[in-house]
Amino acid sequence: MRKRLILMGCLLLANLFIAGCTSSKEPVNKNLGKPSYTGYVMDKKDSRILVVDPNAKDVNNDGSKDYHEALWGSGEVDGVSVGDRVKVWVEGGVMESYPGQGKIGEVEVMSKEKPKGATLKESEALRKALSKTEEGVKVVQSISYKAEQNKWSVNLQKRNSFFEISVEDE
Repeated sequence: MRKRLILMGCLLLANLFIAGCTSSKEPVNKNLGKPSYTGYVMDKKDSRILVVDPNAKDVNNDGSKDYHEALWGSGEVDGVSVGDRVKVWVEGGVMESYPGQGKIGEVEVMSKEKPKGATLKESEALRKALSKTEEGVKVVQSISYKAEQNKWSVNLQKRNSFFEISVEDE
């Protein structure tokens, strides 16, 4: 009886060891569900991106929508540029700082076609607008192409300041 228990215990340990040593080559995006963050890439440093949601939320339940979710995500961000609109799935937890900090499991660039008559894409216009601003967390309020003026209008917010930047479509 005792030999059987020892044998069963060894087999159980061997199964756990074998299962723990395998790794999955499946992509992270398989059945991820709803993304953790959706927004514009407002900054990129090495393997980190700052994603800020343009849609404000009322987190104080006082009727003021003045909070924009933001994430400094680290991980595989090749092919992602400042100005891109993205969906981000986070692996594990997010540090509760502002912006939050977490490990990116998957990032998907949400491509947008150029407006008729435009030379630049929305992401390129935003990138040019951001290059004209100072450092700090900014939020996109709106981006629109003005065909009659051949310009992009990029409206940004930084804290309680709102400003518009015009970008020539060239």
